[in-house]
Amino acid sequence: MTLDGYFQSWTWPHLLMIINTHYDNKRDGLKLGLWTTCTNVGNILGFIICQLLVLVGDLPWQVSMLVVGAYIILMAFLAYCNIA
Repeated sequence: MTLDGYFQSWTWPHLLMIINTHYDNKRDGLKLGLWTTCTNVGNILGFIICQLLVLVGDLPWQVSMLVVGAYIILMAFLAYCNIA
């Protein structure tokens, strides 16, 4: 949890700066609203995918967490490459 907090505190300003380049300054509330919504939707989708893998796919919960983590890494890479 300590490492997670460290990396989140290190990346937040940079990610907000990247998002800030896509919108003008009049829409600051929109930027933060989209950011917060993406976080909540991502948490919900991760939970649903993990539960489906456990219940339908008969995978252990540890493996389903690894699958969700691999998906997150893939999406982060695609976003970094400006593909998604």
